[in-house]
Amino acid sequence: MWFDFDIKTDFFHDVRECVKNFVVSYLSVASFGAVKGMSGREVFSTWAEGWGFCKGAGVSKSNAITELSFADPQWKLRKFDESFTYHPTNFEKINAQTIRKAALKTHGSHGPSGLDADEWRRMLTSYCQESTNLRKTFSKFELRVATQFIEPDHLGAYNSNRLIPLDKCPGVRLIGIGEVIRRIIGRTIIACIRKNLTTLGGNLQLCHGQKCGIEHAIHSLRDAYNEETTEAILLIDAKSAFISLNRKWYATMESVSGDLNSIKDLFDELQDIGPAFGYFVNPPKCQLIVKDRHKTKAETVFTGTNVEIVSGTRVLRSHIGDENTCTEYRDQCVKTYTAQLQKLSRFAKTSPQNAYACLTKGVRSKMTFLSRNTPNMAEAFQNIEETVQNDLLPSITGFIPKKEERELFSLPLRQGGLNIILPDDRNGDYEWSIAVSKPLKKPETAENVQQQVIASINSEKKILLDHKKATVQNALDEELKEVTTSVSLTVRAEDVSDSTKFSTVSVTVDVSDVNDNTPTCTGGPTFSAYNIDEEQNGVLVQDSGSTDICVICSDNDATAPFNLNSVQYEITSVNGDEGDDSFALDYTQGACQFGITTNRELSYEDGVTQYLIEVKVTDNEALPTGSLTSYVYIPVVLNDVNEDDPVFVKPSSASLTFSIEESVPRGAIIYIVQAEQSEDTLTEIKYQINDNPKIKGFDASNTPTNQPDAFTISSLTGELMVNAELDYGQYVKYVLEIEAIDTQGVFGTIPTATITISIIDENNHTPMFTNNAYYTFSDPELSAAGTVVGVIEATDDDASPNSDLSFFIQSGNDNNMFTLATNGNPNQRNVQFALSSSDCEAQSKYDLVVIAVDGAAAGFKLTATTTVHVEITGVNEFYPQWDASSDTAVVVDENIAVGTVVGTILATDQDTCLDHGDIVYNIESQTSTPAGSNSLFALDRLSGEVTLVKPLDRELVESTILELSACDEGGGVSVSKKCTYSALLITVTDLEDNSPLCTSTSSGLGFTLPENAPIETVLVTLSSMCTDGDETSAFNTLTYSMSPSIAPFDIDASTGKVFLSAATLDFETTTYYTSTVTVSDGTSSVDIFISVSVTGVNEFAPSALVSGALTPVSPINIREDTPTDTAVVQLNYEDNDDGVDG
Repeated sequence: MWFDFDIKTDFFHDVRECVKNFVVSYLSVASFGAVKGMSGREVFSTWAEGWGFCKGAGVSKSNAITELSFADPQWKLRKFDESFTYHPTNFEKINAQTIRKAALKTHGSHGPSGLDADEWRRMLTSYCQESTNLRKTFSKFELRVATQFIEPDHLGAYNSNRLIPLDKCPGVRLIGIGEVIRRIIGRTIIACIRKNLTTLGGNLQLCHGQKCGIEHAIHSLRDAYNEETTEAILLIDAKSAFISLNRKWYATMESVSGDLNSIKDLFDELQDIGPAFGYFVNPPKCQLIVKDRHKTKAETVFTGTNVEIVSGTRVLRSHIGDENTCTEYRDQCVKTYTAQLQKLSRFAKTSPQNAYACLTKGVRSKMTFLSRNTPNMAEAFQNIEETVQNDLLPSITGFIPKKEERELFSLPLRQGGLNIILPDDRNGDYEWSIAVSKPLKKPETAENVQQQVIASINSEKKILLDHKKATVQNALDEELKEVTTSVSLTVRAEDVSDSTKFSTVSVTVDVSDVNDNTPTCTGGPTFSAYNIDEEQNGVLVQDSGSTDICVICSDNDATAPFNLNSVQYEITSVNGDEGDDSFALDYTQGACQFGITTNRELSYEDGVTQYLIEVKVTDNEALPTGSLTSYVYIPVVLNDVNEDDPVFVKPSSASLTFSIEESVPRGAIIYIVQAEQSEDTLTEIKYQINDNPKIKGFDASNTPTNQPDAFTISSLTGELMVNAELDYGQYVKYVLEIEAIDTQGVFGTIPTATITISIIDENNHTPMFTNNAYYTFSDPELSAAGTVVGVIEATDDDASPNSDLSFFIQSGNDNNMFTLATNGNPNQRNVQFALSSSDCEAQSKYDLVVIAVDGAAAGFKLTATTTVHVEITGVNEFYPQWDASSDTAVVVDENIAVGTVVGTILATDQDTCLDHGDIVYNIESQTSTPAGSNSLFALDRLSGEVTLVKPLDRELVESTILELSACDEGGGVSVSKKCTYSALLITVTDLEDNSPLCTSTSSGLGFTLPENAPIETVLVTLSSMCTDGDETSAFNTLTYSMSPSIAPFDIDASTGKVFLSAATLDFETTTYYTSTVTVSDGTSSVDIFISVSVTGVNEFAPSALVSGALTPVSPINIREDTPTDTAVVQLNYEDNDDGVDG
């Protein structure tokens, strides 16, 4: 935003200062003429920069209006004529009141400044005198804009716009939103010249509104198309210089109707001469609407032009053309609106209110516009009614309306309806639109409808002839009568339907001079404003360039007594007063007809600063036919002359002393300086602080220091304001010199007033501790009373007695252990022990909250607090003591894992402060039984845990004794450490951890016995072969068993002796025995395979066996010739021994 609207008086002071600085001071003075001492370009450049400063945005200037080249390199847009002005009386109604009325009627969005119409209206109307001053400022600026030429490139900020995008579906067009104050100024100017605008605008001014103007354009184009003589209408698309300068994305469209040849001639002429005027025709976008019977001719005439030839086309959301294309356009519109209504019907089922708004504000408005500008739409809209009746209304209302209800819905809202119009209600829309827009059409007088025939005459002058009568239609041109006494011309009469058929006739017109020319004066009837200084008599009035006024008049009548030689001049009134003789005519100005001089001394202070002199110019009052008279109006602005220097009225003397409190905020107004001039009421006085000497600030020792930024003064209002933070502790007074300068010049000495401002000390500084409001101290316990543990300090920037500080311990002083004592510095206190019984073990930390109170009066005291953290450090008083829970003897199994905690020792120390009570444990020595196995255990120095670090074996170590120590840290000093000692006995218990071991038995044992071996024969004694590595008898006693048991063998369970227990060996029965002997220590065992082979003994003699029995052998008979080797008899023997023996 431009300004902060939460501020009231200061806000409008800023507004008025900003606007007045950059508008009043530079754009307006007492006159309507140029700003004194500055050119127009300098004024508006300065103003534009100021305007941009007020807005908080930069100002862009456009030079496009003064220099723009088009296709024709010879053409350039000419600069505005600087001599073109209006007389100020045309705008005499511009004042603060008319600005107020215009502001109340102005609405709309904001421009680049961010202030919308509501905010401007509030600024200009709601804040009493401040708003009045602001309106006066803008009225002066507006009067200058309305009455004087201003370079366009100096109005960049005033004419700047805020751009917003407009969705054109497709595409985007940028729309410029101008500053609201520009609308207010425009509304005010129009209010002053409304009647003149209405008269001059005639049927071109849109008093009926923009919509009516558009409708009239459509009706006029359709009427032109329907005229019998019209063959076609050409819609011309072109780019124009004016449009390009203002809206570079726009094109312009013109239309022309008539016969095709004439249209083609105009089209060619536009293409030829248009670029020289910044008008560029775009043929591919031009459309020629041709009646069907002339299409062939149109194609011939416009061959090669790229103009599109159509039978009808859309124009301004209506249609121009033949009935067929118009019907197609109506049908397409109906189809489009029907589809839109069907979408609205679906939308209305969930959002009926929104759908109704879309209908009344969107679709219905389009349908209304179409019915007013396109004939026969009411009939076409009957097709839409079905969609409204059956789809849309049920979706909005929830039911299908009956005929009576539908008619009710068509009524306006004020009559209880929904304003959803029936198609029948649109029957008169088209005719009504024609009737309403009819006043915008020119009346069809003979002058307007005549076809003008141009005839060439001597001197290349022209006269107009009626197209039917071939007689002089109007009086001859006024210039013509004064340069010739007769006119010869040739009149040609053509057949309308065939221009080759014509006839001509020569006509001579004799011209007689009459008194038909009114005297005129160059620059009249209203001249630019002239100037004259006050208090002068007989002085010629001059223009802004200090040139004497010179009025040159003329009379175009050719002969006496009608011409200039008979003209007389007379001042008839001044400011409407016919008896005012303030001015006189001066006829001594050479080529000038007259000048203007003062007839008496005029005083600016009389209140009349502008004069309008009415001069009557008469050609010849003695003529019997009567004279012709004209009037010229010469405005004269009286310049205020700076006659004396300002005089201070506040302060009334050359010096002033007053006091202010040091807490006065920056920007506060502490005094208003005022100076006056006795007569020069409109002269503006500028106030400033003299820079030499600069503002002096004096400290308590009266030593001055330059402080140029301590105070500032408004150059316009004289408001003296604080510009920096005041501090009595730095400066107790300031001295400065104020100057009152006449902005119109210094004619004597610059008046000055010396102001001494004394600063009143206030208790506005809170005490502040110097150590960031936190202190940390420490001291050993048992310190003597009065021992200082630290010093605290606070300061107060106020002066005494406000800065005198007192200190108190507010909280945290348990048992009143501490006190605060002075040390010679009033801003310091010693924090010291009040008691000698400090015990770190009882309380080691104190957080003292100390408050510092300044010396202000009761009720106005300010305080500050700080925290003083005191730590009581300990002394190593006690030896560590072994705790009853500490281990002194432990028993462990030999198979525990390495890392197992076998015991814990614990000691305590009554010293709890610092690290005096922190105990560290150590192993002084380790002794094992039997000796030789050391360093089996480790000790955690902090926790006291004893841990196995090497594997145990009961067979190697029976026990270990650890010599232990517990020492405190002694405050980090080794000589202060205190230790105590102890021992830990660790006994190792034996476990069954060795299996029986038998030598020479890995492949088993084998034995051989004869079958006659005696009883108790011992095969083997295993106890001599088997051992157990365990230490104790509980785990190393072996037992023996045999499985399966085999007779006749047995085993001794304690010795492992395997022996023959019975004489039952028989080789002939069993030759081999096997079994397994198990050797066990009660937990683990080994198996030994045993085999016994039995050998035979020759116990029996052989015997013959006959037929299975042992019988004597009978005699055997054989023949003598029995061959050798013939078996005689077979004898069988048996032996009860097996093997070799059997």
